[in-house]
Amino acid sequence: MMDPAIDALTENGQPEIDSSRRTARCHEAAKTVVVTRGYARLYRWRWAAALLVVAMCGVVGWQSRGLTMDPSSHSFFEQSSESYAAYRAFIKQFGSDETIVVGVRMAGGLTPELGHWLRDVTKALRVLPHVEEVRSLATVTRLQRTWFGRLVERPLLPDSKNGAWTRRVLPRDPSPEEPLLLSGWRTTAIVLRVAQDLPDLDAQRALIAGVRRALALHQRSDVTYLVTGTVVEQDTLLGRMSQDRQRFIPLTVGVVILLLLLFHAKWLSVLYALAVMGGSLAVTQGVMAWRHVPLNVVTGLLAPIVLIIAVSLTVQISASFLHVPKDASNGARLATVYRTMFMPCLLASVTTLVAFLALLVSPVPAVREFGVFGALGAMSAWALAMAWIPVCLGLAGDLPSRVVPVFQAIGRVLADRTVRHRWLVVAAAIALMITGMVWARSVHPSTNLIQIFRPTDPFRVETEALQQDLEIVYPLELSITVPPETSMTSPQTWQFIERFQSAAAQLPIVARSFSLSDVLRYTEHVAKINRSQRRLTQILAQLPKRLGPTWSQLASPDAHHLRLTLYLRRWDSAEVVATIHQLRTIASTALSPGWRMEPTGHIGLLSQMSQRLVDDQVASVALAFGIILGLMWLAMRSLTYALIGIVPNLLPILWLFGLMA
Repeated sequence: MMDPAIDALTENGQPEIDSSRRTARCHEAAKTVVVTRGYARLYRWRWAAALLVVAMCGVVGWQSRGLTMDPSSHSFFEQSSESYAAYRAFIKQFGSDETIVVGVRMAGGLTPELGHWLRDVTKALRVLPHVEEVRSLATVTRLQRTWFGRLVERPLLPDSKNGAWTRRVLPRDPSPEEPLLLSGWRTTAIVLRVAQDLPDLDAQRALIAGVRRALALHQRSDVTYLVTGTVVEQDTLLGRMSQDRQRFIPLTVGVVILLLLLFHAKWLSVLYALAVMGGSLAVTQGVMAWRHVPLNVVTGLLAPIVLIIAVSLTVQISASFLHVPKDASNGARLATVYRTMFMPCLLASVTTLVAFLALLVSPVPAVREFGVFGALGAMSAWALAMAWIPVCLGLAGDLPSRVVPVFQAIGRVLADRTVRHRWLVVAAAIALMITGMVWARSVHPSTNLIQIFRPTDPFRVETEALQQDLEIVYPLELSITVPPETSMTSPQTWQFIERFQSAAAQLPIVARSFSLSDVLRYTEHVAKINRSQRRLTQILAQLPKRLGPTWSQLASPDAHHLRLTLYLRRWDSAEVVATIHQLRTIASTALSPGWRMEPTGHIGLLSQMSQRLVDDQVASVALAFGIILGLMWLAMRSLTYALIGIVPNLLPILWLFGLMA
């Protein structure tokens, strides 16, 4: 039998190369030819390429002038979700939940003069554009039973400026609205219900300015104002976003310039980096403006991320060029650089692209936009770095450059110590990963938009102060649907509602509650009547006329759709979501079969979306990790090297979550 080794010999007696090695060499040769030829042509036409890059970035960047900002929370809502559909149905049924809340602190307590002043302020605020309703102590009434048994409705604040009325001469029984608007007779609230969808940001700012102007015209030395609410929150957030962008982008650029000068001591490297940074940011924001995608709380973070990605690519390519021997021309040196750096930079950019696109698993529009345009920024930075740096180096040539000696010495020491104690470094990395994983398990995912602002921010200070006094800043809305066949004049029907409201009001996070049931109990208490079907029929027939527009905010015309508002002690999305689960459990036992209870409103919907976002992040990270590991395995052709390369990416993530916990 012939020796198998002889079959493995070629005609010249040399052994054949293994097929996998042959494929790898062919792939490397093809890559070298493509990259070398491509950049040889780019270097040859460097003037035309420079003009083309500048023109393209200029045209796309010009579009960014139309980039707008969206401070509202609607970009966090999943448009196709059931919870958002319930929210839109709630708005359609009961009206807008957008508010401006004016807290009024009275140094000497409520007096007849201040009561008259409060009437004037309420009238001035009511005539402002886009204001649908104003509720204050000046609009609250109390029922009073006359000697003949009739119920008379009287205003809470007598229309007297210099009278000697005191709390004793007011009707005795407080209405259900008073605890929501008055605390200790020293703090009261004026609540403006604003149209749900204002025309634009200018209308929003004009409305807030009108409120502040009306308050300034009625300013008193013994009165302090606290202005908050969802509309003010959105406007304040927009202002802070604009300020942060104006400060953070120059700060990022300044730090990058300083570090480049320290490490490279060469202004040309700084200019190259600034060109790539500016171009990639212009492309990202220009496309956003072209697609009419506004900046929000999430996408507003794209600018510094894109800048850092751009400068990292620039530094890698420029540093590689400086380390190529200078005995060849710039064109030959560039060919050497890009033959060795093209694939590593491409792999780094593609993995960044995958990480951004993995965010598409989230249904939250703001997160999806962040992923799409973050991927666009990463790839535009790579394309500009690959095209712009050789053009710059080819045009400017090579000037003497050196690394600052102290950093060069530090780098040599770190490299030497790392190689010498490599097993100790590996053990420390593993220990840090395990510690981060253990700590990360105790991370408390929560969202509170108020905490986005600094503790000393005037808006946060005023909001927390008013919440401490009245506890009406964080309303959780509940929509209760009663089946059409259920009679609303039956006492048993209202027993179900009162039982559910009583159980909901006892939850730890709930400070107080308010619904049409409170108005019914108040009317029955003042009239001193027992609940019966005949009495309920009479009361429900009179209430729409007596309450006026307030009725439409509490119930539908037939009272089969009811609104129950729970005022929360604090806004913590994790606690709110847990409370929503508890409310569903209570509803399943307290309400009659066939009834439906749906938590909704601004805070309820945003809290549910925030918790959904946390859950989606786990899925997106797992997806990105799997795809990136596969790409590194394919590029390195070794699972071991791919796993080793993925560790430096996992370590900062786990350690960061550990520090957060």
